[in-house]
Amino acid sequence: MRAPGRFRQKNRGLVWHRPDHGRTLHYRSGTGFAQFPSKHRDILMPQSEPVTILIVSEQAESIKLITVSLRGFFPGCRVDVAYSAEEARAWAASHEWVFILIDEQCLAGNDTSLPGELKRHAPYVASILLSDRSDSASALQALQANVDFFLSKKSPAFLTELLFCAKKSIETRHMRVTLDHALERHRGLIESLSDIAYELDAGGFFVTVSPGILMLLGYSPDELIGLPYTAIVPANQELVARYRLNERRSGARGASRVELTLRRKPSQDNKTLTLTAAVNARGLYDPLRRFLGTVGLIRDLSQSKEQDTTIHQLHQQLRHRDALLALAQKATLLSQQLHDPLASLLTQSQHLLIAIHEAHLDDQAKILAAHAVEATKLGAQLAQALQERGGSSLGPTINEALDDALLPTTSAIVDGAGIIRQYPAHLPPLVGNREQVTKLILHLLNYAQSYLLTVGRTHRLIVSTRAVGSSSISADAPTLFPLTPPTEIEVELLESDMVWSAASPATSLSSVDLLESYELVRELNGALDLSAPMQGPFRMILRLPVASQLPLDIPPLPIAVSDTETALTPTTKNDRPTPLPTADPDKPKQERRLVPRILTTLPATVTVGSAAWDGTISNLSLRGACVTLPGDFPTVPPQDAYVVVKTSVGILELQGRAEERSVSLQTKTPASQLIVMFEPLKQEEGAVLASLVQAAQEQTLPFSLEILLAEPQGNLTASNPLVPYEREDFDLREAVRVHLQLPVRLDVTDPAGRSYRLEALTSNFSRDGACLHLNARPELLSGMATLHFAATQTQKHPGTHEPGAPDAALPARITWSAPDPTAPSEFRHQGSAPALRVGLRFQGLTVYAEHEVNRVVRQHLTSPSELEPSSQQTSVVSIPRECRNLRGQAIVITDDHLRQSVTPNTPVVIISPGFGQTSLDAITLSYYLAHHRLRILRYDHTNHVGLSDGELQQITLRSMQADLLKVVEFVQHTWPTAPLIVMASDMAARVALKTAVQSRPLDLLLLINPVVDIQAMLMTVHGHDLVADHRYGLRRGIANLLGLNVNVDRFIGDIVAGHFTDMASTIADLRLLRSPSAILTIPSNPLGPLPPADLPQAFLTALGAHTRLATAPAPFLGQELPLNEQHPPAFQQVLGQIAATVSLPAIPAEFSADTRHMLARQQRIEMERTSLRHNLSQITREALRATHLQQLPQLGNLHEHWKLLDDLYRLLSPLEPGSMLVDVGVGQGDFVRAAMVNHAYRSRQRGWSPERPVQVIGLEQAQDSLMQAQQSLHALRRELDTDFGGTLTIHPPLTTEWIQADWTQPLPFKNHSLHRIVCNLSLPFVPSPLVMIRELYRILHPQGRLILTVLHPGTDLSVLYRQHLHRANQDEFSPEAHLVLHYLGRLREAIRHGLLHTFDRSSLDSFLRQAGILAPRILSGLDGHALFAVIEKNKSAG
Repeated sequence: MRAPGRFRQKNRGLVWHRPDHGRTLHYRSGTGFAQFPSKHRDILMPQSEPVTILIVSEQAESIKLITVSLRGFFPGCRVDVAYSAEEARAWAASHEWVFILIDEQCLAGNDTSLPGELKRHAPYVASILLSDRSDSASALQALQANVDFFLSKKSPAFLTELLFCAKKSIETRHMRVTLDHALERHRGLIESLSDIAYELDAGGFFVTVSPGILMLLGYSPDELIGLPYTAIVPANQELVARYRLNERRSGARGASRVELTLRRKPSQDNKTLTLTAAVNARGLYDPLRRFLGTVGLIRDLSQSKEQDTTIHQLHQQLRHRDALLALAQKATLLSQQLHDPLASLLTQSQHLLIAIHEAHLDDQAKILAAHAVEATKLGAQLAQALQERGGSSLGPTINEALDDALLPTTSAIVDGAGIIRQYPAHLPPLVGNREQVTKLILHLLNYAQSYLLTVGRTHRLIVSTRAVGSSSISADAPTLFPLTPPTEIEVELLESDMVWSAASPATSLSSVDLLESYELVRELNGALDLSAPMQGPFRMILRLPVASQLPLDIPPLPIAVSDTETALTPTTKNDRPTPLPTADPDKPKQERRLVPRILTTLPATVTVGSAAWDGTISNLSLRGACVTLPGDFPTVPPQDAYVVVKTSVGILELQGRAEERSVSLQTKTPASQLIVMFEPLKQEEGAVLASLVQAAQEQTLPFSLEILLAEPQGNLTASNPLVPYEREDFDLREAVRVHLQLPVRLDVTDPAGRSYRLEALTSNFSRDGACLHLNARPELLSGMATLHFAATQTQKHPGTHEPGAPDAALPARITWSAPDPTAPSEFRHQGSAPALRVGLRFQGLTVYAEHEVNRVVRQHLTSPSELEPSSQQTSVVSIPRECRNLRGQAIVITDDHLRQSVTPNTPVVIISPGFGQTSLDAITLSYYLAHHRLRILRYDHTNHVGLSDGELQQITLRSMQADLLKVVEFVQHTWPTAPLIVMASDMAARVALKTAVQSRPLDLLLLINPVVDIQAMLMTVHGHDLVADHRYGLRRGIANLLGLNVNVDRFIGDIVAGHFTDMASTIADLRLLRSPSAILTIPSNPLGPLPPADLPQAFLTALGAHTRLATAPAPFLGQELPLNEQHPPAFQQVLGQIAATVSLPAIPAEFSADTRHMLARQQRIEMERTSLRHNLSQITREALRATHLQQLPQLGNLHEHWKLLDDLYRLLSPLEPGSMLVDVGVGQGDFVRAAMVNHAYRSRQRGWSPERPVQVIGLEQAQDSLMQAQQSLHALRRELDTDFGGTLTIHPPLTTEWIQADWTQPLPFKNHSLHRIVCNLSLPFVPSPLVMIRELYRILHPQGRLILTVLHPGTDLSVLYRQHLHRANQDEFSPEAHLVLHYLGRLREAIRHGLLHTFDRSSLDSFLRQAGILAPRILSGLDGHALFAVIEKNKSAG
């Protein structure tokens, strides 16, 4: 078969390829020529997904040669080998390969069906037949057997041909998969359109039609395909439709919104119906501009036209009603205007009669008075008639209609038990009759309950009513001045979360005529809004007009003169009407204050920290205000307050002092009052406030009040119910010490500059320093020194150091020395210098020296149980163990148990950590359970955070499952007779459920807050349906998933492949579970990414009788939990679930001090191991710090970040003029800018002072950061100076200075010289927090204040950043957000591995006490992700 440079093509592949026009390699094979561009010779194949290959061959050498070539071209590919066709067929059902290489020798006889069979299982796989033959007949036979490529093994370039064909098969596979996905998305898009999409060929015949055509015209798509477009056009409309439905023009010239009359499918009686539709169409052309056909959309306009007609009729009816209403109002107004002059006329007539009585004009006057009385009566009758007419149109109140609809007689239609009534009394009447409104309410309630039953949500309905004004403001809301009368009554039907058990089946949804309800709403001149989302609550809002109540009150008529009266008593000057009583029993007592108060109902908002409460200003004056607040307002100490008075035209800023006052109001609702006393006002401020107070008194200008307060600053003991560790449980050093006795040499220098070499012996060693025994004069032991480990010469290892000694010189600072009575004998002989014990702190280590120190510490690091044997049997010990999974990775296990009280039958509890957790999080619970005669195995997953092997990015749920299964096998092999309990949380609980199904039955499976629907949980956290996106082919690579950077594609693909996705898969595993189980729900971690635990009803229904449910009041996983006599109830819940399954002996409740000491030290040792396992070094911290500073502009957009800066400024206040503030670790100057803004506005509020401004000094290690901070502050200063009219240039509130400092060296300040110091989130990155805090305390003024902020060990800032993105409707997978989240994932990983210094409340308090600070205030910040430490030197005795 010779066909140089020609194609031989099938549907799925290529055999020969045309020549390239560039440089090519020509070679001759047994079947023809193949040509390859030379540029492909040394380029590896880029891979977007793993390449899996199957080789079906019997020849081992050929397999090896092909495998080496393929792995060289496809790095990381997986190659499977089947040595026969039968083995390949057996694998086909459970494997999927990218392409398959089939050696012809494996095909028995003429058996050519293997390629076809393999393709039936994997339609996208490409097959390559390797043959010893090279004739054309063999090639044709292979092509007919459904082979994509035919290669001759005798070809000189066989391997090159093979790689070329493999590359082409991968590209073809990718194009086919992409095409199929695109077609599927296109089909779904077309089917989801409400319009009808169609395509015609060049002759005008239908090629495709969307399914909606059936509802529109009655034709199915199959009926129309192949028919001309005239089949749906009436005969008299064909000329109009020509070149419209079959439009030939393209682009903007095509048919757009052309109205056509279309013909429906004839009915059974051959009656033809038509409809009006709008057509949009465009012509299709190929690249040579040849007409291919038409594509277009058809939209039904019938309903739209009917709606337009209805709207027009409604407008006409509305205009008619408005005209009648205007006429009635005009008549009423005229009647009132007529009444007043007539009444006046009657009165004056009476006076006139008295005056002219003596003139004998009685007859004329009586006639005049009689006419006036008659006119007055007629006017009153007219007004009464109009009032009766208006009253006749008044309908019932909405509450009456609701009561009628919910009568027991309607229970067959509406179930009153499913209704929650929430409506106030005294609502105005409605327009319309009672029967209509009741009927409408009944229809709507019936529809709402039927809908909820239809969709399977048997929830109760909340029915609430309220009066609404013309501005959509509730008439029930408290306001300062009266609102206009309400114009509408609003009825809301809202689905609640309370389950309702229907007494009887409701009416089916199809029988509820919602159109009839809309017709009733139209007749009542109302409006109806309906919202029924699948994921949200059902909601229906009905608005009905209120009956207009015109002011028709008629004043009482004057007394008319009777015809029988013969005389009228004249009125004299002294005859005055009796005044009305003015005494009011409710009138307040006379104001005794110098500045009177006025009573108001002004709205007020009080903000405490990040929470806000709405209240009412009870009284207001020029000196202060009293605000009434709800009963849940927290207790706040007296403090400074920032007050803002807001009107519609501007604001007034005031400073004051706030103090809470308890109050007992005569209401059922508890309340409290906040008294705010304003600071002395300037003349302009006083004038503005006086005008506002007067406006409030006269009710001419509404305004509101906002008051900003600080969060309550409770002490640590009050806010933390957990008892901290005893002080003796803590090692006073920052790093763990290991016992190490090695000979060393210490090079020192005396004050005169002479060098000395001292022989010494180490007693202990750590990452921070060492302790030595030596003989020396005390004056030599100060300043810097260099530590050398002695070299020894042995026959086995000549010239090497002592085993376990660092292979580097270690520079250090001598920090202390003391006499050493316990020194070894060689340092205590007479005639020599005294024996001393010397402490060294390493300083300025090179990267290599730091690595050597870490290596030595890791080598000698042992558990306290191994180092300190105890005779107490009741003390818990921790034994390190290890096993390996199928991938050969080490799974690190810690075995916690009582020292001498365990047997082979002791129950074993395996604790599987949740996603993002380590075995260290369960250590306190583990020691508690071990104290009760249980053996606890804690382990870390591979490819996860913790001590086990692997890379975090490769974590999958199936790898977690394999690890758990291996640990279970380890226990069953080591202690075969011991009862086995597996405990797992969140996503690990889902993994444990599947493991329990696939392994031998367990004695108990204990699940903590299990994630039962992973797909829904990921949707809630990330705002994307990651599983659906993955199935549609969307790939995201390495991204932040639940706070950690993982391979999202690998993780989600594994979820799908392992059947972990949704609720259905969880329920399927539940039904296969044979082990007893218990589910324990606890409060979720507020700092973690996972949403609160939710066990849906479907999951609870699927639980069997062997499953117990329980709830714990507090979390029991975390490193900060203490172990003391006051056992947390959650620990007891866990123990109770285990005791219900296996028998446990009675144990005394007390924990020995030895056990608490072991726990504290074991925690430090395990964290030290984790840090050293992940290459802890100062270089790592500095790299993270640099990245942190780069991402600060993005993190600075967080609301929590700016609140943190405001809280820092508030805690540092007051900043006195001329004082000095130092920002240690200034970064990019965020806090300095926040201080500039706050201080500038405060200075303007209090008046610009000529005194010296506050001096701010920014310290940073990197010069680039200082420059960035300086430029940012300069830009802000220019902007503020423009806003303040140049005042900042004359009276700068702050002056700044920038200093580059080394954290390892003393700071360039004198002792007790600084009034205010702030160190904001810089402490986690320094080499030694203890050295830094002592240095800051040294330079703090005796009356000064130091504010520290540190990160919590559970910090995950991606939680805050995701909340910010979701609030801003931004995509977290956008490039900008992806970079920030990737850094936050690195930060989270570094925190979990102990690479950064983090503190919880207890450890921060102990750390500060260790530094000599005895009375710090510890507060929470960043929504709990950070802690403040407020240190005042005059309150500390350190």
